[in-house]
Amino acid sequence: MVFGYVYEDGLRRNNQDALLVRSTKLSQGELVMAVVCDGMGGEEYGEQASYECVQYLDCWFDRELLPVFMNEHYTFYEKRKIIRTKGNSAFYQINQKLFHMMRKHMGRMGTTVSMLILYGNNYYLFHLGDSRVYFVHSVFGKTYFKQKTTDHAVGHRLRRCLGLNKDYRPDFDYGITTCKNFVLCTDGFSNLFDPNIWSVCLTTKSMTDSGRISRRLKELAEDNLRRGETDNISALWMKV
Repeated sequence: MVFGYVYEDGLRRNNQDALLVRSTKLSQGELVMAVVCDGMGGEEYGEQASYECVQYLDCWFDRELLPVFMNEHYTFYEKRKIIRTKGNSAFYQINQKLFHMMRKHMGRMGTTVSMLILYGNNYYLFHLGDSRVYFVHSVFGKTYFKQKTTDHAVGHRLRRCLGLNKDYRPDFDYGITTCKNFVLCTDGFSNLFDPNIWSVCLTTKSMTDSGRISRRLKELAEDNLRRGETDNISALWMKV
């Protein structure tokens, strides 16, 4: 697995986004987990909310997720049920932690979360908010981006997230995929989504190593800024 990322402040004083990638090799392949979060609640609180989320999920990968895939006796359906239960529990615990921090500091804080888990040809996707996950396909030399998440927002107003909203339960999706390229990004990267621009700038053939991936993502982020984006701009591309 190789990945690259862009992490730009944009026109903000600090970056309230957070990214996480974890991987380990197991008997039947590489287990990969990628997370993107977009914090909100003011500069200080938004940054802290997204940081708390990825910090928790970083530990969760080792403590809860890895043992599930190390147990080779689980069927696919048993594994799916366990992962969904453990993922929902993780989102609940993060939500409770953010509520506790809000009561303590008397401030508002929340974060979007999009988490993609890959193992072999199987994927598991947890999602809250308006960050996005795209599966990237190449057909006859042209690159296509299929959005796998639903934006939980009306205009610029979030309907669902962690911390600021009692509805902590994430959307959950799973399945089998032949896809080898994936994009996770915050809304600062995807707000100006243009499939024609993306398919030219972010071709699967050009994303061969971490350096080239990061440069291409940065070029697109800079184009977003030129076209008027003011938010933090964060994205990661994984090639498995």
